[in-house]
Amino acid sequence: MTQKVSDTIEKVLLTARHSPSSHNTQPWKVAIDGSTVVVGYDSGRQLTVGDPDKRELFISLGCFIESFAGAARALGYSVTVAYVGKGPTSIAHLELKDGLQADQHLNKLIRDRRSDRRFYEPKHLESAALSHLQALSEGAAKLILFTDTADLQFLADQTYAATYTTMANPAFRAELASWIRNNWTNKPDGMPAYTQGIPGPVSLLAKLIIKKNKAVAKDQARKDSKRVAHSAAVGLICINKHSPAAWLDAGRLYQRACLTALEHGVKTSGVSAAIIDPTTTKKIVDKSGVSGEPVALLRFGYTKNSPKASPRLTLSHFVTT
Repeated sequence: MTQKVSDTIEKVLLTARHSPSSHNTQPWKVAIDGSTVVVGYDSGRQLTVGDPDKRELFISLGCFIESFAGAARALGYSVTVAYVGKGPTSIAHLELKDGLQADQHLNKLIRDRRSDRRFYEPKHLESAALSHLQALSEGAAKLILFTDTADLQFLADQTYAATYTTMANPAFRAELASWIRNNWTNKPDGMPAYTQGIPGPVSLLAKLIIKKNKAVAKDQARKDSKRVAHSAAVGLICINKHSPAAWLDAGRLYQRACLTALEHGVKTSGVSAAIIDPTTTKKIVDKSGVSGEPVALLRFGYTKNSPKASPRLTLSHFVTT
């Protein structure tokens, strides 16, 4: 491996690590072999209660792959992606080739993206943002946008039901609490309470409250439902086949939607409870008539500023040569 390629891969990984992931688990593991980057996952970062079939994990890996490709393009490299397996050591091979015109603004978009879980302003998506988002697709995955008030309220109602059911499960709350951090955390992963708008002193108790208090189920369901209802749009990502490779495509589309939205000043956050719970998933499919399997829900909207970034793993945590 030439020094130039080695330096490029390091720069690309420093940007790609800012990808979204469930609970900010950052489950990716990377091995570098010449100009090839082998992407796998850290099984210790799987959400065994909330994500037993690894769907969310693979979607997170897809987000990472899309960020890697974008960060490489920013430096003038194309990336060929080959999906090679399901095991933790080798999910996809990413091959770098130079010769593209550098597109530096992609680096800034990837680094500036946040999962903005706050309430959005009462404002519709501007036409340019709407048309660019509607044009997105990736392999087996497609994005369907809902902007009608009645549709958003329906999705909000399903979000309430699914979130309440999920959060009422003590095992789920315990797993969630294990990834909650206080606002002064030094840990490089997980969700500091400021990502939910929780102030510093309260953040010190957030983990314990979530784990021990079933009443948080109703409060979280109410908040998430209201957030969905007051979004400028909600995107539903569907896949045409049930497979890990399709989940990776969904993750790539998820991140591409986040970055496309940010280019237009639109903030995003995942709110997927309603398509994880089988009862509410069926209601969404029946009412909307969408074809394929829903795998992610994504809010779009406007806020006056951006929240503080969540912590990130250093390369030494997830990269080997």
